[in-house]
Amino acid sequence: IFVLKALSKVPAVRQNSISELLQDLKKIKDIGDRKHEKRKANTSVIIWSISLILIIALSIFMLGFFKRKASFHSPSLKIYPVVLSPAYKNWPSFLPDGNSILYVSGAVNTNEPYDICIKDIRSGRTKIISEMKGFTAHWSPDGTKIAYTAANKSILIADTSGKDLVKIADRGFLPRWSPDGRQIAFCTTLHTDLASENAIYLYDVEHKMLRRLSSGNMLKFAYPKWSPDSRWIVCMGGEGSLWKLWIIEVATGKSCQMSDFDAGCPIWAPSGEFIYFMAAESDPNHIWRVPVDMKTGKLTGPRFQITTALDIGGLDISPKGDKLILVINDFKARITRIPVSEVMLDPLDHAKLIIGNLGSTEDIEISPDGTKLLVNSKIKGVRSLILKSLTDGSESILYSELPLFAPSWSPDGRWIAFDAGGGNNADIYRIPVGGGPVEKIIANPGADWLPTYSPDGRRICYVSNQSGQFDLWVQNMENCERMQLTNSVDRESRGSWSHDGKRLAYLRNYSGKDSSGICIYDFSTKKTQELLRFHESTLDILNKVVWKDDDSAIYFISPQGAYKHTMLIEVSLINKERITIFEDTTDEFMLRRGAFTVFKDFGYFVSEESASDIWLLEGLK
Repeated sequence: IFVLKALSKVPAVRQNSISELLQDLKKIKDIGDRKHEKRKANTSVIIWSISLILIIALSIFMLGFFKRKASFHSPSLKIYPVVLSPAYKNWPSFLPDGNSILYVSGAVNTNEPYDICIKDIRSGRTKIISEMKGFTAHWSPDGTKIAYTAANKSILIADTSGKDLVKIADRGFLPRWSPDGRQIAFCTTLHTDLASENAIYLYDVEHKMLRRLSSGNMLKFAYPKWSPDSRWIVCMGGEGSLWKLWIIEVATGKSCQMSDFDAGCPIWAPSGEFIYFMAAESDPNHIWRVPVDMKTGKLTGPRFQITTALDIGGLDISPKGDKLILVINDFKARITRIPVSEVMLDPLDHAKLIIGNLGSTEDIEISPDGTKLLVNSKIKGVRSLILKSLTDGSESILYSELPLFAPSWSPDGRWIAFDAGGGNNADIYRIPVGGGPVEKIIANPGADWLPTYSPDGRRICYVSNQSGQFDLWVQNMENCERMQLTNSVDRESRGSWSHDGKRLAYLRNYSGKDSSGICIYDFSTKKTQELLRFHESTLDILNKVVWKDDDSAIYFISPQGAYKHTMLIEVSLINKERITIFEDTTDEFMLRRGAFTVFKDFGYFVSEESASDIWLLEGLK
């Protein structure tokens, strides 16, 4: 009977797991043992029978298992582009009929709001809703309204023509209607915004009431998506570069972590059986799915990978659950050297390409002697530390294990410090420039980020939430004594030491004020002075400032929203006068605000070209 059970073609009859099969085999063995007591003469027959049954049943079970797994990666899956253009495209979602998609589109690397577009998949025709401009949008289930993030970052509800506006929140992104159309979930900021609070809110459409849904447990929450029965919200929860799947019960607000693996942009399938999400293991972002029990809100099995060799930037699922609409990204970065000290009409005319065709690049630092460049970039999807010689052009990979950020040279040029581990698991490490074992040098509960060596090499400044909020700290590397430099709910960026080691410059994002500024901490007076304030402009903590060679001024790249174009600006510490070194009026260089360094008369800048297209994946089962 146990053999017939293993051979059954009916999945409900067959053993469902290895453990169940082994339990049945143990029963066979127990029967054999009892018979062994009665008929010792048949011992060898029983042993051979059990062995034969084990081989046959296990082979059939594994064959069925691999067939089920292989059938998931079905050749019937088809993927093809539906929106191809030079413009930026993102946040696609299906309309209720499943035959059209809603997305935003606009100029690449601009601060301006985007067009909200509708694309008919069957005819290929595109319509721009001329009355609307914003950043993210979603169509109501009954097809009569659109919720979207407007140009001023507020969330509005409008009819499908873009009129009859109703404001529901002062700030928010990714509004998402519940399947029953009664509520709208949204997050206050995107998960890439490290400087601001990320929380999930709910708006009751009928009663016009707004309430916070996510808990205040020091984690950030983003990308809320509804379960088909409107009971649950699945979302991303985490900090920094580490994000897991979380679930929140709408009625009670109770939340818990669903996954132990990293995941982004979750989507609940209309059947309620699966959650689709994006995740990057050792490669760029791929699409995965994992089974879930909609009654309990718990995952019920292992995750399965759907796509390969693609870098996915966002996704949504059709109302029938048979199609995914997704964004495929293509990033190419380069490093350019531009003069910053000489007085010339246009320094960009004298730009020189140093490295081209890099993957997504977060940061660069130049060695104390100016002969080597340290690059924090992705190679085949893995964030790596690359050492580039500026004399002979040679390159080597120094580190490519844990997710790393913010490399910093020691002043003697022998060591590189960086944070690695991601999110609240991040600690500060160092590695010899010539290669060798990695050493953990700063570890506190929570996150330790963005280290920078002092000019004498004895201290390291870093950002940490060891006190319950993110602040700047300095640790003496000789006696391990720590000193807390800031103590506020504001978010500070990576610290930058003056060349004499007497001051520390950093960017501060003011909590709840939608403004930011450049601050200087004086170690002799132990006081902080605000050098410059940017109103209605926020900064990411990965942004940084760099001291001029004589410590008389600070260089920074213009914050998003503060200026029309990307600019390198020098601000004097004496009179706070600002000088524009260069302005990229054509957006040709598309400078990354946190990825630059200055050595004597030259600045080294990371510029990135990003392309995104919208594709359709069909054939899901």
